[in-house]
Amino acid sequence: MNKFTVELEWDAVDSIVVQTLKNQYNGLKKDLDRRLNDEETSGIFLSDKVEDVACIWRHLDSIKIVLSYNMNHTDFKDWENNK
Repeated sequence: MNKFTVELEWDAVDSIVVQTLKNQYNGLKKDLDRRLNDEETSGIFLSDKVEDVACIWRHLDSIKIVLSYNMNHTDFKDWENNK
């Protein structure tokens, strides 16, 4: 396997982190919807539905906190209002 070193500006790294977190948030939100609608029966984190839903919400809230740190305030509020 070949190894490469890539140098990126901080704003490029921030953009990658923010986009990755947004993608994870959207995916987990879809998992939550499936879990709430009983389309996902084995659970995402836990087998008990109530505990699993609570755990998913905690993860979603955690992602939002990290996004709020990595985005400027206006962009975060726009994302939060349009997600």
